[in-house]
Amino acid sequence: MKVSESSEKLRAIDAGDFFAIATLAIGLHVALLLGNAGAMVPVRSVLVPERKAVVLCASQKTLGVAVAVIELLPESYGDH
Repeated sequence: MKVSESSEKLRAIDAGDFFAIATLAIGLHVALLLGNAGAMVPVRSVLVPERKAVVLCASQKTLGVAVAVIELLPESYGDH
């Protein structure tokens, strides 16, 4: 699905639903960042710049996470 082909469907999304999805996405990002940062606290043998790099890299969202989130969306949000 291309954005140009689905622009009508994107415009049809209710503003409340859009902000709910955006809030959940931001919440997932923050939760993963905090969880990974907390996991790095006991690892004092690694320098701070390397710990920051591990936290950021470990917090990346992969295709598996994207598919799991997209599967939870109602069918009205796109083709399955």
